[in-house]
Amino acid sequence: MRIIQSSIDEGAVCRLDGRGVVVDGFEDGNDLGPTVIDLNRVDPNEVITNPAYTEEIFAPVLTIMSVATLDDAIKITNNNP
Repeated sequence: MRIIQSSIDEGAVCRLDGRGVVVDGFEDGNDLGPTVIDLNRVDPNEVITNPAYTEEIFAPVLTIMSVATLDDAIKITNNNP
């Protein structure tokens, strides 16, 4: 949940928020529902520092980012530290 919130604080848009999910019978659990984080509004020069992009999230979280061309996608991927 820290990564989700940090990503939002740094400009990402949470399209589907799975925080606060309570599962019947497991009310005291630490559950996270499906979450979609959209990085399209993050400045392209800053996206490589956004936690949703730099951290490996072990949860049902999908990070999306659109690019114009395959070459742009390869460049962004190759610039990932």
